[in-house]
Amino acid sequence: MKAILVTICLCCSLLVNAQKNTYLQDNSTADSSFVVFKKQLQKAVDTQDTTALFAMLHFYIADSPDGCGLNGSKECFIETMGFRTTKKGAAFWREMGILLKLGFASNEYISAETGQKAYLFTAPYYQNQTTLANNELLILGSALDIYQQTNPYSKSLGKVSYKKYTFNKVITAKNQNPKLNNVRWVELNLGKGYKGYIQEQYTSLMIQRQLVCKKIAGEWKIVGYKKEANFYGREDF
Repeated sequence: MKAILVTICLCCSLLVNAQKNTYLQDNSTADSSFVVFKKQLQKAVDTQDTTALFAMLHFYIADSPDGCGLNGSKECFIETMGFRTTKKGAAFWREMGILLKLGFASNEYISAETGQKAYLFTAPYYQNQTTLANNELLILGSALDIYQQTNPYSKSLGKVSYKKYTFNKVITAKNQNPKLNNVRWVELNLGKGYKGYIQEQYTSLMIQRQLVCKKIAGEWKIVGYKKEANFYGREDF
């Protein structure tokens, strides 16, 4: 029993380190007009307003090669993202909502239209701040439990917020409880040979896209919804 307690305490001390969040920030305020656009986009996503979103799309969208190509039309984008089907449409709105919550990074450039300083905004913010290897991920949330087993009723080893980890594998749990069956868990390396588990839905492994916004002819538009080449360790998309 004493040995078990020592192990748990060591794991907790490893989890407590490096809790400062440097990944979840938002540079939207770099341009006040973008703040207005972002609020309109958030409202469209919250209400699943396809018409409003369509008006925010540029004529050509940098999409994934398996969708409309790198410069597909916005009509193709709407069709490919599945707005006309309940299942695919729901998945899109959910992921877009997550991206907006993860903040925008701002990148300055000189506009060819005006010759003045302008901004390109990309979400999620953390993709602009860090490069993740195939065996790395980010915990995307505050005070999330890391468990001793692939079960939310198992011992919590501690809580973490927005921290980078290396991981070994993704596990689909088999459980007699229907609510817990087939839940996907990630096995984390906690250091010094210790391991812990967190549900995949709380990690960057679930983020497949990068949202890109740019001001064109005086109006903010979505110019990219790119699928990343490296899916942050996932190989089963």
